[in-house]
Amino acid sequence: MNSRSLTYSSFYLLFFSFQGLITGFFPLYCRNIGLLPFQIALVSASESLANLLGPLLLTSYLYQKPHTRKVLLQCSVAACFLFFLLYCFKSFFAVLVIWFLCLFVHKSILGVVDADAIRDDVGATIEYGRVRLWGSVGFMITVFVLGWQRDEFGISSTLLSGLFILGLLCAASTLVPEVSFEKEKKRAHTFKTFFASIYSKSLILFLLASMFSWAAGGLFVTYFSLRLEQLGCNGKLISLAWIVGVVAEVVIFVYFTAIEKYFSLVTVLRWSILLTVLRWVLVATSSSVWVIILSQTFHAFSFGSLHLSSMKLMHSMLPSEHRYRGQALLIAVSGGIGTLLGRLVGGLGAYVLGEKSDLSQLFWLSVALSAIAAYFAYKLKPSEETA
Repeated sequence: MNSRSLTYSSFYLLFFSFQGLITGFFPLYCRNIGLLPFQIALVSASESLANLLGPLLLTSYLYQKPHTRKVLLQCSVAACFLFFLLYCFKSFFAVLVIWFLCLFVHKSILGVVDADAIRDDVGATIEYGRVRLWGSVGFMITVFVLGWQRDEFGISSTLLSGLFILGLLCAASTLVPEVSFEKEKKRAHTFKTFFASIYSKSLILFLLASMFSWAAGGLFVTYFSLRLEQLGCNGKLISLAWIVGVVAEVVIFVYFTAIEKYFSLVTVLRWSILLTVLRWVLVATSSSVWVIILSQTFHAFSFGSLHLSSMKLMHSMLPSEHRYRGQALLIAVSGGIGTLLGRLVGGLGAYVLGEKSDLSQLFWLSVALSAIAAYFAYKLKPSEETA
């Protein structure tokens, strides 16, 4: 592993370690402080809004700055401070506002780092799948530790671990490769020229497929831990369920380069979405904890291969001067609009079903959202992978 690969690996390890808290345990913390299911959905939806706004706005700001490292560090420090404020405020409105601001500055840095990593992958400096897998390792370690911590010390203690991770991420941000935006700045001045130059039917279809796929996943991550808790799972079993999914995605990250040799990126995208539909059907129809945990192996496709094929498709569809904003746009549409849609749909469903309802019924909405994504993916053609 060269020094550049080590730098990216360290960043992804810490960035997605914090994601383990966001995804697996922050909804449980919100329930512990008295928030209702639809309020939890709104707080979770703030992550989607942060994904929508943060990367696009930060990328635009960086087009006006010569280098990136200082700005990334400032964002990391701000996220650390805002997360600390959660110790002081526990009302619904305060948690909603603080959590959104924290995630806004935290999530904004991912689009820039991803664009650099994909660029280095294409240039054969690194292998993106193998550095990105360390994010999965970080996620897995975090959910394991937090599951134990929740059982031993209570869910509120997990915030201390989150603060520690964000502190380490501040240090890692100082090591991110310095990037100049001078060439991109000369050729891509405004969002207007950006959208005008990238517009195409194939790109729209691709973004719609990504958006509805992430909408289905957004609903899932909001209610999965709550569903397992409803079935009587303790923190260790909840952690195991998330870890099974992460191990599956790591396998895909390791072997994705080999998969690319035999299948086009569009083909991988299509099959990833179809297998995701099957995953949601299993979660929606089963009341067996072990069947649901086994279904987590499909995370290899519903996140692993879907994520890698999407990142590389976006890179291949756009000219070089638009690739930073392109990756930010992908995060905004998928992790932003998509997960926001899924969480709001889930929140509405939870409100209609009632506070003490069987949460398994909500996952039929994930089935429907992924089916819509499959429709748009199958309208794409493999020949449309390049701009």
